[in-house]
Amino acid sequence: MSSGSNQKKVGNYQWSEQDFLGKGAFGSVFKGKNIETGEQVAVKVLQMQHFKNEQAKIQLDEEINVMKKLDSPYIVKLLGLQEENEQTVIILELCPEGDLNNLLKSKGGSLNEQEAINILCQLLLGFKKMVEQGYIHRDIKPANILIKDGFYKVSDFGFATGVDIKSQQLLKECVGTPLFMAPQLLRSKEYSSKSDIWSIGMMYYLMLFGKTPWPARDLNSFITNIELLPLRFPYDKPISQESKDFLSQCLQVEEESRIDWSKLFEHPLTKKALGPAQDPNIRLDERAKRIIRDIQELVQIKNLDIKQQFGEFAKNKKSLNLDEFHSLICKIDQRLTSVDTDYLFKQIDENGDGSLSIHEFTKFFLEYDFSDLTDKAAHIITDLKEIIKANKMNLFEIFEKYDENKGGTLDLQEFTKMLKQVANGLKDYEILVIFRKFDSNNDQNIDFQEFVKVMTYGLQSDVGQFDFSGEKALRVITELKRVIIENNLNEQNIFQKFDVDFDKHLNRREFRDLIRIIDHRLTNQEIHFIFDIFDMDSKNLVSLENFVQTLKEKSFKLRKN
Repeated sequence: MSSGSNQKKVGNYQWSEQDFLGKGAFGSVFKGKNIETGEQVAVKVLQMQHFKNEQAKIQLDEEINVMKKLDSPYIVKLLGLQEENEQTVIILELCPEGDLNNLLKSKGGSLNEQEAINILCQLLLGFKKMVEQGYIHRDIKPANILIKDGFYKVSDFGFATGVDIKSQQLLKECVGTPLFMAPQLLRSKEYSSKSDIWSIGMMYYLMLFGKTPWPARDLNSFITNIELLPLRFPYDKPISQESKDFLSQCLQVEEESRIDWSKLFEHPLTKKALGPAQDPNIRLDERAKRIIRDIQELVQIKNLDIKQQFGEFAKNKKSLNLDEFHSLICKIDQRLTSVDTDYLFKQIDENGDGSLSIHEFTKFFLEYDFSDLTDKAAHIITDLKEIIKANKMNLFEIFEKYDENKGGTLDLQEFTKMLKQVANGLKDYEILVIFRKFDSNNDQNIDFQEFVKVMTYGLQSDVGQFDFSGEKALRVITELKRVIIENNLNEQNIFQKFDVDFDKHLNRREFRDLIRIIDHRLTNQEIHFIFDIFDMDSKNLVSLENFVQTLKEKSFKLRKN
């Protein structure tokens, strides 16, 4: 190796440390060039003092050997190599257009289906070359997919290893990036070359939807959710049946059920002859989607088996009538009113026969994901909830450490410190997104009580912290107000109609008759709770003035996530 005037050289390749591209755990990467052709290259300079561990040296040798044997337009090329006692220099094909992570960010987080398929098909050609040579990658993720002149190339073979693909040789070494690891690696179990197929499925799902199929900020919650929750596809972004089938076959939790390499490379998706996007038979409005979204969130938080719930409430074990549906849904989400459940029932009763079959029921609750793909803060909040649940965190205790002025609110700096204790891997820009979502009045502070209410809603340890009755009462009041406005009714006339003893007040019985017009399934206890909200003077009676004032002041607002 020679150097002069700050230039370093290996064979026909030359570079300067001033052309720095990045730094890793074992060395740095610089931009260089072929002095004969002018072709730009990436120069990876590894300091061997970091390879004192024998296993690390073996892994480096394996990485170099793998790259020497792989020659494909869809794999980053090894162009040159110099190994010395103090450092190893690896000359690689330069991919100046960055990686797949950066591309996704520039596109708003996701790609349209055709774009994603074009990228996937290129990468599968690279993986096919690896499989033919008897290697698996073991760290497939967007950051390891580099782009050059429109070609998508597999890179970083630091965890690659030789394996007998046909015999499904089992491995034990746990390596890779947890977000994209197959369940077997996450559970420290033996795994085969099919572990890469899982990672391909995870990456393709991320390309399509800008999110993972399961919350993935915390290893414990990630493993639990993979095993308990079904693979679902976002309702608001229909994709082709071919893509659904590809993902479903790649993301099988058990290896024996997962598609093998030969079938993967011959999957109809790779032929790019797609059918149309599979739009749902029934288009739900925003109100119905919001109700299902909240239910799905609670099912996940409480680790409920939705099919088991169906069996418990369907007396004939085949279908749910409206009352059974209401009872089931309200067991999951105690805030919902009859107005909500009746509305949702009519929306998802596909054949209009007044009952929901197990197919109709599970289609909307298990096959589709109703989260808002455009709401990045909501996705992060869901991940944080899973961390809080899995690690049994007490947000009040954490908060006390960072609320410096003890004012019950958090500024951005305090909020950032607190959240990084909950999830150390959060990026500053992600925390800012969440902060802005909760800072509804733009005063640069968020109310901690409101934050805790949203973050811990539905958790078993949170009993007593969340006011179920209060929120349900506000929903009923809001519905009463809506009925009055939409039907051009007069509050005074309604009041007088139910004031049957003409004493200019509504007693509890009269009030019950009025409120059951809005929701006939309310219990006496729930009605008494709502009555007490209207009884502003605590006289066990509701005056006309209090009735009108309560309707004016009280209303239900959607939760922030």
